Amino acid sequence: MKDKPPLPIRDCGGSFKINNPDDGSPIKKMFTISDGLLLITEKNTYRMQVADQIDPERKNPQLAPISQQKLFDHGTNSDLLCRTLLQEKVMFRL
Repeated sequence: MKDKPPLPIRDCGGSFKINNPDDGSPIKKMFTISDGLLLITEKNTYRMQVADQIDPERKNPQLAPISQQKLFDHGTNSDLLCRTLLQEKVMFRL
């Protein structure tokens, strides 16, 4: 076999972990939004994006394969979040 160059990290499978030591709660809800994935834990809400959503032309090879952003300090334990976002998802079947 010929030696093949290693695959770029974006072309390989992988996994991710929410990188917030203050939030040790499990993911309770996940759904897609226009520019990524919305993850809701018991305490917080996060947006995750893969590198190809951020840099589709692959001009930045140093970009991490998965990017996460904490959106706000409300999760499934929050009445505000449950009565707005999660209820809207059920009502409008988003």
